[in-house]
Formats: sequence, structure tokens, C-alpha cells
Amino acid sequence: MKSKVDLFIVGCIKGGTTWLYDVLSTSPDIYAPMLKEPHYFSRIKQIRPHIKHVNDYNEYLALYQSGDSHRYRMDGSASYLYEKNTAQRIYEYNPDAKILILLRHPVRRAFSHYQMLLREGVLVDDFEKIIDVDYYNGCSMNDSHCLIKMGEYFGQVKNYYDLFGNNVLVLTFSDLLNSKEQLIKEVTEFISINYSELEIKNEKSNAAALPKNKLSRLILGTNSLRYIIQKALPKSFRVFIKNKYLLEKSSMKLQEEKIVQLYNKYFKSDSEKLFELINRRSWNEVNDI
Repeated sequence: MKSKVDLFIVGCIKGGTTWLYDVLSTSPDIYAPMLKEPHYFSRIKQIRPHIKHVNDYNEYLALYQSGDSHRYRMDGSASYLYEKNTAQRIYEYNPDAKILILLRHPVRRAFSHYQMLLREGVLVDDFEKIIDVDYYNGCSMNDSHCLIKMGEYFGQVKNYYDLFGNNVLVLTFSDLLNSKEQLIKEVTEFISINYSELEIKNEKSNAAALPKNKLSRLILGTNSLRYIIQKALPKSFRVFIKNKYLLEKSSMKLQEEKIVQLYNKYFKSDSEKLFELINRRSWNEVNDI
């Protein structure tokens, strides 16, 4: 492989990165491997062992061996936003890389992430109890349930601005919900590709869902069992079985007053610093929960 990976969607988790990756992958200018998130530059290997990750440099390059003829080669690992030294590792690999960051209102992001972890059996406690424990007891970014720290975006985004400067584009989930087309136009202008060649999806990727019953929770929540299933069955069949028999659409909601309360308690101070950094006034939120 002669050309380096040069387009990174680095986060945030539950912020719309899968949707953005899927849309950009329809461009003839972008090479997007089937494995959206190799997680090569982050250090999350010990967190969720059932998730595919790439440790070896040559294995990472092999993902993109057919991409030399494309203008960009894309890595969509949403873990790259959080782990402290990841931005530096990417910079040392390719200082000219383009960085896309999708952020989401931190309370809404945390609740959506909580629903995913509930579905996987990683968490069983009440949402407010979990974030309260995280806030007062602290948690490592190596913990998959560190819902508070993952929403403290200021330092995470600043790491990329400090290294990549104008090669960083920050977008928000509410931008996506307000106008998918306008968001994609902004991205295509940033990386200088043809907007008209893209196929823009209207449906959500990885929408919130919960286990239908105790057996579903056991299957989805057992790392070793999930790993075996992922190895044995093709992805298309796994998705069909999961959606047909194991999951049902989540009806869990957070009241608006509760969202404001939690935001003011845990995230307001950090978000205000972020807004100054990225030149925004607010989250301009759309009710996406």
C-alpha cells in the first residue's frame, strides 16, 4: 500500500458516525473497508473483546491495500476521540490527515450510549445512578461505561485542533437531524469531493433497541458467546437474527426537564469552553431521544 489512510471520523460514540461513514463510502473518491472501526490508533482492546480491532500495523495496512487508486482512505473508529494519546499517534502516522468529528448533546449521547450498553448486558443499573457514580467516583476512559467523561468534549476536540488545525471539521448530531443534505455538503466541501455522487441515507444507523427477553439479554450480553457468533456467522445473517428475534425498539425516554438538569450539573461548564473553541453558541439541539 503506497498511500496512507488520510480521512478519519474520530467520534463521538452514538453521534452519527456510522451514518456518516456509510454515506461517504458511496463516493468513488473514498475507499472505505468493510471494517468501519479498526481501532488501531486507540487503546481500547481490553474493553470490549467481542469487538473486532486491529493491533498489527501490517494488518491495518492490509485493510486498505485496494485503496491506492482512491483519493481518500477512510477510518471510522469512534474510539479515537476519547483516548488521550490517539490524536498524537494519528498525527505521527499522517500529519496531513483530514479529521471529521461529530458531536452530540452530551446528555443525549450518554443516554443513547447507556441504552446500547444496557442492550449488551454491560450495564443493568438506572441511568442517573450510573452517571452519578461515574461523576463522583471517577472512571477511566478505558471503561466502556464512562458516560460522563466521554461527553466532556472540550479537551478531546482541542487535542485534534492543536495538532491538525484547519484539517479538523467539527459537526453536530443536531446538524445531521436538521439537514442531512447540508451537513454532507459541508463535509464534501471540506474534503473537496463531489456531493452529487453520494447516496444520502434517511434512516438511522444503529438505532436504539433493547433485548426482547432474558434469553436475548444473555446472548447479547455474553462477550464470549457474542465473539463465537461473530466468528461463525456472516454479518448480514447476524443482523437479521438480532433485529428479528433478539431486539425490540426502545421506548425509553428522558424528560426535557431532566435533560436540562443533568446537563447543567455535569456538562455545562465543559460545553461552554467547547462552544468558544468551535465557534458555536449552543447545541442547537433537536429532540433526538
